[in-house]
Amino acid sequence: MLGVMISRVTGVRYWDFLRERVFDPAGMPTIRINTATEIVPHRARGYMPSPGGLQNASHVAEQTNTTADGSMLFSLRDMIAWNQVVRSRAVLSHESWEQITTPMVLNSGNSHPYGFAWFFDRVADQPVLEHSGSWQGFVNQYTWFPRPGPVGDRAHQRTPRACQVHWRCASAP
Repeated sequence: MLGVMISRVTGVRYWDFLRERVFDPAGMPTIRINTATEIVPHRARGYMPSPGGLQNASHVAEQTNTTADGSMLFSLRDMIAWNQVVRSRAVLSHESWEQITTPMVLNSGNSHPYGFAWFFDRVADQPVLEHSGSWQGFVNQYTWFPRPGPVGDRAHQRTPRACQVHWRCASAP
């Protein structure tokens, strides 16, 4: 519904809104909405398990790409740029970053370790924020350790392998 609301309030398709307000300022040149018809150089194809082995993931109707629940194609270059945005709290306002990085408060007054698509956790006594998603045969995981410096072996024991690789890339000087 977020994508539909953005389109109705701004009069701009949600994807164009994101491109102008977030992705272009973030320096993410190749991120795009997933379409079946557009030719995308080096596009990877997702696979799904089946009783006979892996098969191509089924196509999802283009209309579902308007609801802001994923459906993005991005490159490693885009993820590196996004990591810089998150680490420096760029592109968005200070107030927006504070909301994004604060766990939600329920009507009961209790705190819940989730907010604005981020899950909050602690690893090796350090805060960790995570976001994951999946779409048409792909799974991704973004793990952010807000404090600079190595977290240690305990984090690697808990963190999925994909996150370990990303964390190593994100932590490199």
